[in-house]
Amino acid sequence: MMFFCTNSTTHVRLGITGSTFRLPKDNQLAPIIMIGPGTGIAPMLGFLQSREKALSDGVELGPCMVFFGCRSENDFLHSERMRSWVKTGVITDLQVAFSRLSGHPKEYVQHLVKKRSCEVWAMLSDPSCHYYICGDSLMAEDVFDELKATARNTGGFDHIGSVDFFRKMKKEHRFQTDTWGVVAKRDVALKKLVEKKYNQAGEWLKNFEEEKKEDAV
Repeated sequence: MMFFCTNSTTHVRLGITGSTFRLPKDNQLAPIIMIGPGTGIAPMLGFLQSREKALSDGVELGPCMVFFGCRSENDFLHSERMRSWVKTGVITDLQVAFSRLSGHPKEYVQHLVKKRSCEVWAMLSDPSCHYYICGDSLMAEDVFDELKATARNTGGFDHIGSVDFFRKMKKEHRFQTDTWGVVAKRDVALKKLVEKKYNQAGEWLKNFEEEKKEDAV
């Protein structure tokens, strides 16, 4: 559905689309991986509250691994609540990356995904696993690179197989993303850069050969 708002100087186009960014309803035992650094944790809180309610109702739940990232302990949003969820089983594995922790090297969520690759793959390899990520597009791309590396190094896939694995998850609506910002598309950008440099080199060689011919005349 589209709406248009306009006046003499401004034209605004608004769109409303359906969202599939939600917990699986048909399988409460499905393993869940959530990655939401900074404000990206916002939609995950609703998911975790839903799991908390289900547990209080006596529903058996599958494992839930949560990756959160922030600058320091002071920026750890909802830290008390999230840690209490670990104690009650709402979250079964909480991983927090601090990028500006005094006396420690910078660490981001993709680094923790790499460190926990065995645990991550144990969940991803379950055919009912659901994966959610929310936040900056570049962060999501870096995390996806680590997931593909995990599929190769731990899961035994080659590059094509790792891509197909996650493509299947996306097709089955088990790989959900809610991101913002510019997606790097590094492979495409790198290819264009190589082509540009190649064309520049070709042009330089052409000019050089023409200058040699002129000097020989």
